Amino acid sequence: MKSSSIADQNEPVLGTLKVAQSRLLFACRAFDPKTAIMSQQFLYVQFKVTPKGTLTRATGSETVAIELPAKHVADWKLQRPGRYLTDEEIAIELTQGVATGTADRFVVLTHRPLKEREIHSAGFLPDRLPIMNERDCDYEDNGIRAWFIISLCRRQLLQP
Repeated sequence: MKSSSIADQNEPVLGTLKVAQSRLLFACRAFDPKTAIMSQQFLYVQFKVTPKGTLTRATGSETVAIELPAKHVADWKLQRPGRYLTDEEIAIELTQGVATGTADRFVVLTHRPLKEREIHSAGFLPDRLPIMNERDCDYEDNGIRAWFIISLCRRQLLQP
């Protein structure tokens, strides 16, 4: 009969505890508002908007820029410990609905804009866009803010 020490018996529990602590540390460390800078507090995601079947055709340069609090990503990870997605994948998942809601206020979208690829090509921005400082957001949901950005050519046509 093999004898085992108390430390050997507790090793799986301690290993699980260490993983949980490291996830909690990750979630809390980067999001301390006293020490975090803007780029650590928010993720900036930009989606292209290409509506189909509308009378007013987009020029292909319309986008939705989204400011996602990084805490939302950390909370998502803590609520779903068995899912292993990257921060970027989680951010896209969290912002697709906001992108759709924002674009739908400015252009006519189909009933399934993500499946029809009217909202597509998510990309990450290193910093906040200047337009986000120039005017209020066009759409907000649960602390996620979004701006609809019209291309320069179309904006000039819409001005009186």
